[in-house]
Amino acid sequence: MMAGALLLLCAYCANMKAPTGGPKDIYPPIVVESDPPNYTVNFSEDKIVLSFNEFVAVSDVSTEVFISPPFQNTPEIKTRGKSVIISIDEPLHDSTTYSIYFGKAIKDITEGNAMVNYTYVFSTGEKIDSLSVLGEVIDAFTLKPREDVLVMLYEDNNDTIPFDSLPYLVKPAYLTRTTQAGYFILNNLKEKEYMLFALADNNLSSTYEQGEEEVAFYRTLVSPLYMAVPVSDSLLMDSLAILEADTAGFEETEGQLELLYDIGEEMIEDPQPDSAALTAEMPVSDSIAQDSIEEGFYTLFMFKETDSVQRILGSEKARARMLRFIFRYSAEDILITPLPPLPEPGWMIEEWNKNFDTLRYYILDESLDTVSLKISLDTLVLDTVDFSLVEEKIPQRKKDRKKNQILKVIFKYKSPLDYFKTPVFQSAYPFSTYDFSRFLLIENMDTLKPNLEIHGQAGRMFRLNNSLKENSSYTLFFPDSVLTDMLGKSNDTTIITFKTSSKEDYGTYHFHIVNASPCDQLLIQLMNEKEVVLREEIITTSGTINWTFLKPGNYMIKAIGDINHNGKWDTGNFLQHLQPEPVVFFSGMIEVRSNWEFEEDWVLEFE
Repeated sequence: MMAGALLLLCAYCANMKAPTGGPKDIYPPIVVESDPPNYTVNFSEDKIVLSFNEFVAVSDVSTEVFISPPFQNTPEIKTRGKSVIISIDEPLHDSTTYSIYFGKAIKDITEGNAMVNYTYVFSTGEKIDSLSVLGEVIDAFTLKPREDVLVMLYEDNNDTIPFDSLPYLVKPAYLTRTTQAGYFILNNLKEKEYMLFALADNNLSSTYEQGEEEVAFYRTLVSPLYMAVPVSDSLLMDSLAILEADTAGFEETEGQLELLYDIGEEMIEDPQPDSAALTAEMPVSDSIAQDSIEEGFYTLFMFKETDSVQRILGSEKARARMLRFIFRYSAEDILITPLPPLPEPGWMIEEWNKNFDTLRYYILDESLDTVSLKISLDTLVLDTVDFSLVEEKIPQRKKDRKKNQILKVIFKYKSPLDYFKTPVFQSAYPFSTYDFSRFLLIENMDTLKPNLEIHGQAGRMFRLNNSLKENSSYTLFFPDSVLTDMLGKSNDTTIITFKTSSKEDYGTYHFHIVNASPCDQLLIQLMNEKEVVLREEIITTSGTINWTFLKPGNYMIKAIGDINHNGKWDTGNFLQHLQPEPVVFFSGMIEVRSNWEFEEDWVLEFE
């Protein structure tokens, strides 16, 4: 994993020279000189001038340019021709290494090509701090890399603010952004311990807005390591330094440069003049030895903390005599009270969705013109809402008016219907009367008596309980006026046809799981290519999962360490030092074919 990560870093950060005669300039500007030179020691200037090979512009300074450690005042950064000028108007700390990270702020003025992640480094002391922290940020639930998020280091040096509260209140001592592949490097660090923190900074404040922004943090304090070769003014050389962590000298690093520059159809230019000025004699601070770069690579899992406060997200009259309430979380404990109380207890029928976060009220009492409702949780009143139940009369053509008075029965399925499933038919409103004795079911050429029953909490569905045959054609027939809903609408004569599948249309997957993780309960999810969960199993020990009746196609398998045994994935909490529950994917897609059985072994462990 490390080799791929580091090569991606190099590819992300390399500065390429535009070939002559090209139709369009697609290459970023290059620093040809800096005054004072990059990596200057005993720095005492109040101005830095960066000279480029073409005319440049600077934009988004407040969001793209970061200084570590931070200045008290944001320096003035302006352009003059092919130069960028940074003015410093405050005293700097003694014996301190500063890094000015430009992100994507510097662009050429012709095509807007950004020079990505250029860093200017200087020290007010005799030495440049030379330690580094590197790693990756990935989404805790999907394990996909997170691009362009802030990665921060905090020092425990604030006497008035608790250490864990620093990300909420102050800007970090050091920061950078992740690459497209989710990788990061923080360079020129002192030899001390830091809190490592990542933030999807939605409001561009560089501080954490709990409940609104995603975060990641490492479980312990981290200690930066020495990367063994001189560090240049760009992240490219930082990446090369990582690749050369186990080499003895700079000569071999130059060989790596030649190798990397020769990759691809376009040749990458020799190191920038500003970079080439660096030598192995560049003064660096005392450093700690490193046996393996793996020891200093940190993986951060990004998540959004759960805001446990229940809220009502919306309330509306969705259609005639039907109210809908949408809640933030499962709302089974919500109490909805009419104001004033209604004399009739059966004034409505309620219906929850399967997640219990959406509630529908079907208003049965036709005498109600308005209704006021108090929505509360325990003693907390979430909202008070008023609804008018009087429908505005809109002139309609006779044809349309008649059409709108018909009860429609809907049967949603993908053809062919799975023969082992129970067909369910639904209408928009609860039924007030029904006569199933007048229904007919035709199976191929045979006429059967359908076994029907009302289904669902609100009584606006019915299901067919007859056992269906494989590879067969069905027709459900019922005459007009056998169904009437709460609005008084009745059905027209209705014919519904469908076909069923065959057993040979499906495949079977036997998954033999060896639980090599410390989690004593696992959620195993079968997902389609869009990561929609289709099946889920809970296992507590090693065992076999048998997934039958799978339709042909490609599937993904995901495992979640259900640490708290609540049957779902749980996010983390920064102040509680709680990491999100671990997730791992089975390597690669599994392919299911019709009328086949497959077996797969998985020694399951979390990284």
